[in-house]
Amino acid sequence: MTEVLAELAQATPEWLTGVLQRSGHLDSGRVIRVEQRPVNASSQVAHLQVQYSAAAAESAPERLVLKIADPELERRMPRRNEREIQFYRAAVTTGLELPIVHCYDAAYLHGEPDQFHLLLADPSETTHMAHPHSVVPPTMGECERIVDTLARVHARCWDQPFIGAGLDEPHPAEAHPGHVSEWLVSWTSETVPRFLSDLAERLTEERRRLYREVGSALPARLLERQADQKNLTLTHGDVRVGNILYPRDPGAHELFVIDWKRAAVGIGAGDLAYMMALHWFPQVRARWERALLERYYGSLCRHGVEGYRWADLWEEYRLCVLR
Repeated sequence: MTEVLAELAQATPEWLTGVLQRSGHLDSGRVIRVEQRPVNASSQVAHLQVQYSAAAAESAPERLVLKIADPELERRMPRRNEREIQFYRAAVTTGLELPIVHCYDAAYLHGEPDQFHLLLADPSETTHMAHPHSVVPPTMGECERIVDTLARVHARCWDQPFIGAGLDEPHPAEAHPGHVSEWLVSWTSETVPRFLSDLAERLTEERRRLYREVGSALPARLLERQADQKNLTLTHGDVRVGNILYPRDPGAHELFVIDWKRAAVGIGAGDLAYMMALHWFPQVRARWERALLERYYGSLCRHGVEGYRWADLWEEYRLCVLR
């Protein structure tokens, strides 16, 4: 494993040459120049334009993206990005083909604060593009493509033990995505009363009753569902248009899912609930959700998932919408 970078300036031609050689992507030649274009993000992030010596193969990657820990953010939110490093390491070691950008290096170091770096392929200016508005709800056409991709990811990881390499534990900073644990019970029992107290008379009594009822019953239902460890899969935890790279030529390239810091082992329907319930008005969700769920279920079955009923998906989706 390479040393963990602490700042973008450490991504020198020498460092990058070593990383690409160890990962088997630079058999000859070396990196002679790296141009960085920093990005305004929560971590230290930069697009890298790489130049090589004449002896390097044409296949050596010319565009990369580098993500490094922001010390202040890591102090405030410890282990916030550890999941993403674990995910890419698992993806590389298992060799499972997923619709994700290629990872060249992923390193993590626990400390005060933690440090990490992540070096990925960057197709954003060549074969793919990001959505111009990262929090605008997806169109129906975009949703169909996202659902098709999620079904592929979920089917390939369905009940696969390898995906549990650190991803099947409670997330250290967030209670709502991915794996369900007893921590969700305590988090809900503390959060719901505080929420109701803070909003006081700004909530109707009927709405307050609804929050109490859901808060008391839902965690136990989710825990019961996940307890048998069946029909679980790799979940993304933050499915929205801003975490998708769209191919410029859909006939030549597939859609990529990015930003896996909420990756977990959990209920696949949770990714669909997050995409639809969190970003649509109820009237839009009521019009589109069933057709998309049927599309997702059909794709799961075509990709080899067996013993999972439509009724199971519908029930789990409703639970995850409540979550």
